[in-house]
Amino acid sequence: MQDLRPLHSTPLRIFCVEDNPLIVCHLEMMIEDMGHRFVGSTESFADLQNHVDPSAIDCALVDIDLCDGATGPQAVAWLAANGIPSAFVTGQELTAEQHSSGVVCTIGKPVTAPSLATSLAALARALDGNRTTSHCRDSIPLVQTSETTPALR
Repeated sequence: MQDLRPLHSTPLRIFCVEDNPLIVCHLEMMIEDMGHRFVGSTESFADLQNHVDPSAIDCALVDIDLCDGATGPQAVAWLAANGIPSAFVTGQELTAEQHSSGVVCTIGKPVTAPSLATSLAALARALDGNRTTSHCRDSIPLVQTSETTPALR
């Protein structure tokens, strides 16, 4: 079995912007299995803007379609304006490409551990100032859960 723990010593504090609770649960489990910290989730861009403390987040995983519409690209722009690199997690890869200037990479759904690990490594490099763009696509069934955690204020 491949070791998917982070190559760097400091775990990333990862936030999810996703309206499907089963996907959030799945991502949370994989993030923590890889040695990173899942610091919370929200299901809309409005909640992200109004209830999230950007200083509590290193990077974010963002879906395109959220509770308040196709606001994932706006969420990515808001995160970038706050110095937080992000990756799209979506089945809408064409839409993601249209908004790719704001993200470090795109993870196709369904999400697999190898595609997530590759993307988290790219996000870690972005935090270090080495911006890279990649598209990760694998296929495995997906599961998630949404909850409010410390990154929410």
